[in-house]
Amino acid sequence: MSSKLSPQYLFALALALCVAVIALFLTLYFRPRQDALNTMRTDLATKQAMADTYRAAVAKLPAMKTQVAQLEADRAAFVRALPDSTQFGQVVAQIRTNVAAAKADMQSLNFVPSSVANLPAGVRATDINMSVSGRFAQLFQVLRSLETQSRFTTINNVSLALPAATSLDPNIAGTYIVTVYTYDPTLAAGTLPAGAATGTVTTPAAPGAAAPAPAAPAAAGGIR
Repeated sequence: MSSKLSPQYLFALALALCVAVIALFLTLYFRPRQDALNTMRTDLATKQAMADTYRAAVAKLPAMKTQVAQLEADRAAFVRALPDSTQFGQVVAQIRTNVAAAKADMQSLNFVPSSVANLPAGVRATDINMSVSGRFAQLFQVLRSLETQSRFTTINNVSLALPAATSLDPNIAGTYIVTVYTYDPTLAAGTLPAGAATGTVTTPAAPGAAAPAPAAPAAAGGIR
């Protein structure tokens, strides 16, 4: 015996089926596409911001090139203004004068080749190892004088040693490593003999001594 479904039931069944199809469509197709679209919009906004940043940087590039060229010219002029020899006598005299003005005591002073790296072409460095004793204020004044002397120098190391304290302001042993620089145009031009190491410090020949053979390598570790 067959029974006939009522129109209301068929309508409700069809409506439920349509809702299920729409929900399935939204879940499987529309929502993933919407999420992908939102992600693409976010990425586009990020890339647009990056593009604006790059355009601003490109716009500043000509001015930056001009500044770099000016800095390179200033650096070259500064390097050429360095003395062409270490002038040990003048350096020692100036340091001793500064130490005496600070009322400190000079214990030792010696020159050694420097290990400073990445120097401009033609620039060579020599370290001055000096030991001074005195009260803290005196050693600080010596340090200030090294920083402000007429010759360009860099202070690479400062160490203080406190002996057995006998007062609130005892004598302190101070050690300074100061680097002085010279400029050799021939070294900058690359006209040294083959085998001469860039940045080495050599000892000049004594007056009247025979000149070394052109092919002989420069003696490492000496003082010029």
